[in-house]
Amino acid sequence: MQRRQFLKGLSAAGVLCSLGLAGCALPRSPQRYLIGGGRRDQNRYVVQALNLDGSLRFELPLPDRGHGMAVHPQLPLAVCHARRPGSFLYLFDHRTGEKLQIRMADPGRHYYGHGVFSADGRRLFTTEGVSDSSQGIIGVYELTAGRLNKVSEYRGFGLGPHEIRLLPNGNLVVGVGGVHTLGREPLN
Repeated sequence: MQRRQFLKGLSAAGVLCSLGLAGCALPRSPQRYLIGGGRRDQNRYVVQALNLDGSLRFELPLPDRGHGMAVHPQLPLAVCHARRPGSFLYLFDHRTGEKLQIRMADPGRHYYGHGVFSADGRRLFTTEGVSDSSQGIIGVYELTAGRLNKVSEYRGFGLGPHEIRLLPNGNLVVGVGGVHTLGREPLN
């Protein structure tokens, strides 16, 4: 079975939204489609948008392997987060495929692959780490004029925060792995 047939079957069954597919998101839009990261060949990674019939809307090249997606709650924007330990956040228009910004990790830091927008869409919260210790950080970015600018960070999340979700009351929930790594190699 090809991916196109699989996705078409899922959408027909009405379960596409409830699966929680890794690295995929279904934007809130009158025209429904799926966005996610993928690999084209040996060392070429992309973010794609697929219509529910499996046809390709657009494809954008990524600097490295993508992982989680954060979809803006009101605007047609999404952020593809680099796979841990990752070096980039890739902001794009999920309707048109226009690349808006590639934000590289600060020196001595990396991304852990996930982020979530605040309910009003003004801020993006990302899971990050200190590269030499794996100490967890939640990065806080403001979205201004189509750009992400780091404005703050929260510390004290232990080693290796990975998943981050926004609860209906506005609180953040962070899944922490507790593993100190060098690259992807566990050290503890």
